[in-house]
Amino acid sequence: MKKLTLSFLVLATLHVEFAKAQDTLIGTFTVNYRYNAAGQAVDQSNPDYTKANPCFGNTIPPGPIFVPNTTAPGQYKLVVVSGAGCAVWDGDCSSGTFFVTGHNPGEEVTINHTFGQIVLYYWDWIAGDNDPSIQTTVSVYQVHNLCQPGTVFQNVLLPEVVLDIPILKVIPLKLRFAPLGLNFTVQSPSEAAALCEAQSNVGTLTMGIRRIGAGGQVQDKVIGYSTAQATLTLFNDGRVRWHTPGFDVVPAIPVPGINAFCSVDELTEWLTPGELGFSPLTVPFEQTVRAAEPILHLRLSERMKSLSCVHFLVIEDPGATEFLVSDPGGRQTGMTSTGDIAEEIPGSAYFSTGPLVIVFAPAEGRYETEILGKATGTYTLAVGMVDFLNPTSSQNFSGPIAAGFSEFYSTRVDLQAGEVATELSFGHTIEYFRAYVTGLFEGGKIRNRGVANSLSRKLANAQKHISPMDASAVRSVMNAFLNEVKAQRGKHIDAAVADNLSATAEFLIDSLGP
Repeated sequence: MKKLTLSFLVLATLHVEFAKAQDTLIGTFTVNYRYNAAGQAVDQSNPDYTKANPCFGNTIPPGPIFVPNTTAPGQYKLVVVSGAGCAVWDGDCSSGTFFVTGHNPGEEVTINHTFGQIVLYYWDWIAGDNDPSIQTTVSVYQVHNLCQPGTVFQNVLLPEVVLDIPILKVIPLKLRFAPLGLNFTVQSPSEAAALCEAQSNVGTLTMGIRRIGAGGQVQDKVIGYSTAQATLTLFNDGRVRWHTPGFDVVPAIPVPGINAFCSVDELTEWLTPGELGFSPLTVPFEQTVRAAEPILHLRLSERMKSLSCVHFLVIEDPGATEFLVSDPGGRQTGMTSTGDIAEEIPGSAYFSTGPLVIVFAPAEGRYETEILGKATGTYTLAVGMVDFLNPTSSQNFSGPIAAGFSEFYSTRVDLQAGEVATELSFGHTIEYFRAYVTGLFEGGKIRNRGVANSLSRKLANAQKHISPMDASAVRSVMNAFLNEVKAQRGKHIDAAVADNLSATAEFLIDSLGP
């Protein structure tokens, strides 16, 4: 009997505790002093541990125990059930590392296994005289929930989430949450029933509006952000809890006086093993975190639908036009008369194809929409408030338009009543109509100054009866304007221009009602 005393070297970590429930039992093995011996001879005063390789020196069968299901890299625990422990080889027949188990029942050794297989045996190169009644029993566990505080799980990916926004007419719109990578740091659980806990860094989630064009083209506009930090906790019953102390939804472009669209108080969500599709007690904690976060992200994105601030003012205008929307604070979104794109309204996005303006969480007050004519034709304006909970309703307006001419609509947003009311802004439209007539004269489309002045005076007279509104007086003046335009058609006014002026006058008269 020549053996290396087992107390000679302990290279693994020794813990005096039994394996926890979340570790997977691979098997329990009895190692016999005579029949499970292996290894080559060494000078015991200066041992060469490479000689402990159990692939050599097997003299009495069955020889060393090659533990099944231990080829996967990871951590493994060896717990002494009875006896005084044995030798352990971690590797393969070409190389490896020699360990020993604990020496008393209940003691455990944790091995960081990287390649090969775990082998249980006695290192003894002359085993024939060993007492066969001496043996030890060892249980081998695969360690899963490695909750070492300070461990970081890098780039836990939250997927893109896209929610369909109810549409007013035909343009598909979506609320988009961009993909986000978070880092989770393992920390000591704060509750007795908790096995593992990890906290994310402070992540900033990008919110935007997506428009799908008729040909499938995708346009994304960023409207805001939400910044939050989350804690994920695994409990000993296999459930996972997600918690955040709360977060704000803020505009993409900082606006003085507007800190956030809305604030969300603390939230707690739970996941069961059934919802995860596996038991978190049998897999690495990192796997649980990476699986749970996307599920919870989707669930929380759906919950965003019910937030008080998640509603949209949508202004849609398919037609020969562009348009510009002004909010109660005078900020603008849309296409300006100079052809520049403005997106100043907090939470707003402008899409030139349509065209369309959408405002996330609009402020209460009055909005004005300027319809800018690009060519002679008509437009169909739709204005409404949409959300994910209530039936969509909108107001629709149609009218003639000419290149260079603008018509104006006023929309009142009453958040307390949940109402949106839109009407033609008669005064502003008449005011612009008057300036438009002056421009036609200066451009040679109206060729007589007296005719131009006469038309301008009639529009000025109509303006006098708008505030307060005297519909009968305005109608009378506008009919006089219409008659003069028709009388001068092809004479002092170009025929096409006269037709546009007549169409606009008739539209304004009809807008006065019966």
